[in-house]
Amino acid sequence: MAIYKVTYGSMTATYGPSYIEADSPEQAKRLFGSCFSEGERAVCMTAREVSEREIREALHNRDNKDND
Repeated sequence: MAIYKVTYGSMTATYGPSYIEADSPEQAKRLFGSCFSEGERAVCMTAREVSEREIREALHNRDNKDND
């Protein structure tokens, strides 16, 4: 499984980003919110696999923020 950064953006709403563990971008989109239609997932949602480097940087930044 990989970790995906999932966002939703339309003319009227923006949700995310959420970080979701899934087997594929499509599965990550489904897990993000089952209330969205297939069309919304195809047009309004993005799911991008997060690299190990991005995870390390996010954890490092979080740890540094907690120490401030």
